Amino acid sequence: MDDAEHRIDEMNAEMQAAFLEEFGDPAELLAQPGLQPVLDALAPDYTTWQRAFWLVSPEEFLDRETPLDVVQAGEIDRVVRAAWLTREIVIG
Repeated sequence: MDDAEHRIDEMNAEMQAAFLEEFGDPAELLAQPGLQPVLDALAPDYTTWQRAFWLVSPEEFLDRETPLDVVQAGEIDRVVRAAWLTREIVIG
């Protein structure tokens, strides 16, 4: 492993530790009721970590709100649409 790869691995480990501290286990976050339509709309190759990070990160398609906040506000259709739009960017 070269230095750049090592630094990337260290940064990923730091981000995951910070996520765990603030939000808990990503699998538990993704298992929240009502999220399945959102998860189905995300790119199929997203890992558990990528899905969890997406849910708690400001999303430009949601006016910089986090998808999780918007879902909790009862606007799941907006989040599903944002997930599809994100998927289109990832895929092509």
